[in-house]
Amino acid sequence: MKILYIIDGMFNSAGRERVVANKAKCLSLMGHQITVLTTDQRGRQSYYPLPASVEMVDLGINYDEYYGKNIFSKLAAHKSKNRLFRKRLGEFLKANPQDVIVTLMDRYVPAVLALAGKSVTVYEHHFNKFAMYDLRESRTKHVLQQLVYGVKDWYYTRFYYKKLDVFAVLTEEDKEYWGEGFRNMVCMPNSISYNGDKVSTLENKIVISVGRLTYQKGYDRLVDVWRGVEQKNPEWQLHIYGSGEDKDMLLSKIEEYGLKNVTILPPTSDIEDRLVEASLYVMTSRFEGLPMVLLEAMAVGLPLVSFDCKCGPRDVIEDGKNGYLIPDGDLLLMEKRINSLLNDDEKLKEMSLYSKEAAMRFSHEKIMERWIELFQSVKK
Repeated sequence: MKILYIIDGMFNSAGRERVVANKAKCLSLMGHQITVLTTDQRGRQSYYPLPASVEMVDLGINYDEYYGKNIFSKLAAHKSKNRLFRKRLGEFLKANPQDVIVTLMDRYVPAVLALAGKSVTVYEHHFNKFAMYDLRESRTKHVLQQLVYGVKDWYYTRFYYKKLDVFAVLTEEDKEYWGEGFRNMVCMPNSISYNGDKVSTLENKIVISVGRLTYQKGYDRLVDVWRGVEQKNPEWQLHIYGSGEDKDMLLSKIEEYGLKNVTILPPTSDIEDRLVEASLYVMTSRFEGLPMVLLEAMAVGLPLVSFDCKCGPRDVIEDGKNGYLIPDGDLLLMEKRINSLLNDDEKLKEMSLYSKEAAMRFSHEKIMERWIELFQSVKK
């Protein structure tokens, strides 16, 4: 099959980019013809390497040109950019017909529906239904912006999402939130590279967390939690891998608390090796879709401690078996659970074994087979 993935760019180290790279590589090895179509790549290299068999094409729309402008300028620019996107996407599809068109961003959905012809149309929703509402609490979002985003979300739900052949969400939890009005909705989790021989020894006194340093990921909450953990376990280190607008705030908080064992490290493309070096994974996000790194941590046998945020952790963590699921925002309980694990080698090993085994169901091979079966059934 000829399968097209549409995303803004492949130059970032974030989850969606990793998802597209993983799918492109896996499907290409299975014999499918894969193209990754970007709008804002600007000649930058893909952060996650792609095989030569995967074609990359950039349309040069550059939506990022209006980032940072006021909401009215954004609306005007967005309309102009959408017209340009529709024109160039139409030209591309006329010259390169596809069996399946997958978009990972909602702003591309109207054009995809209008231009797809006989292609199967798919939108992968990589947040959760309430993500826009959760963002209203963010320091970086203006109330008027959130109102506009909320109206857009309502409009797209009513007039676009239900017209797609496939509206894919990441978790059963999120599927329930959307309700029963979607004949085209499927739950399809992210996939991971599963190596049965690659597993943490749990010998290093390192707790790890990975993600963008933003409001969504809640690293301010993690630093608050670690304050109590470090007091009781001064021999343990916390390694945070990521970059983002909250870095200076986090460094100030670390200094204010006098924490000695917290290190913020830059993003890395070999995150699996960093996970293997750790003994526990902690996630303090305020909201998610289905975080890739939670699955990757489980795949190398790391026990998991996470807030029960919308959505993702509940689909991955079996409380008390492969980790602990903490009521969202309960910093004291999270601190207590982490402290207990850092002082219980047997429990860490027990949870590690369960994590490794449970991760098998998210392997690339299993999830990609499900995708191909879905594409073929819709096409028929």
